[in-house]
Amino acid sequence: MTLLIREAEVNSILTFSMAYSSMREAFELLDKKIAVNSKRIRTSVSGSTLTYQSGGFKDF
Repeated sequence: MTLLIREAEVNSILTFSMAYSSMREAFELLDKKIAVNSKRIRTSVSGSTLTYQSGGFKDF
């Protein structure tokens, strides 16, 4: 199932502080080799572009 979340919806539930903390933790986990990150993928067709990137970490 695909879930489309628009920017306004993200802004209504995610604060800058929450995003900063999450990104800091993610980079710390990457540095410790506990997390993985893939390259960004862009797919374009008929004037629309889908951009996505995935990653994950070991459950503690």
